[in-house]
This record gives sequence, structure tokens and C-alpha cells, in this order.
Amino acid sequence: MQEVSVIVLTKNSEKILEDCLKSITKNGPSEIIIIDDGSTDRTLEISKKWTDQIYHNGKGVGFGRQLGVQKATSKYIAYVDSDMILPDAYFERMFLEKLNGGYHAIQAQTLSLDNSTY
Repeated sequence: MQEVSVIVLTKNSEKILEDCLKSITKNGPSEIIIIDDGSTDRTLEISKKWTDQIYHNGKGVGFGRQLGVQKATSKYIAYVDSDMILPDAYFERMFLEKLNGGYHAIQAQTLSLDNSTY
């Protein structure tokens, strides 16, 4: 599998972030980069359990994504929203689809879950 830097943009995600980061870690990324947009809950405390690459952003999603890319060290980048739970072998399947389709980039379809419990 190719190396991948995972960039997670977050703000006040304490109720869902742990499950997200757990699912990312199970998929074996090279690094996890957290871009936080001013959380006032336990988001930063939770983030520190999973990575030391935590950066602060107060300029919106676009700037946060660019900041993540600037901090990334891998050839490939994956943006994962803080409310996503990745299935097993997620990155492997994405790389295979990219390779087999001859694509330069690929975006996964996401399914929304009922957020009423968060």
C-alpha cells in the first residue's frame, strides 16, 4: 500500500472524534494531521491521544485543507471529516480504484449517518 497522510478538519467534535481517529488508525496511514478550528470542548485533548500533529486554523475550510497539505509528508493525501468512520482496508481500496481507473485523484462517496445521537 502507498503511504498516505490523513488530514482531519475539526471543531468541537468530542462526541465523534475518537471513533473517527480509531477507524483511521486501523487503516494504517503514514500520519494523521489534525486541523482544529477553535474547539472549546475536549476535541484537542482527544486529538493528542492519536497524534502530535495538531494545528490551529481560524480561516475556514479551504485554508485548513491547504494548511494540512503543507504539513503533510506523504505523496498521497486523504481528507477525512471528523464525523466519518472508515471501513477496514479503506485506503487500499481507494488506491486500487485509482490505479485501475488511471485516475490522478479520487474522491470517495460518503454516506451520512443519523447524527441525532451526537
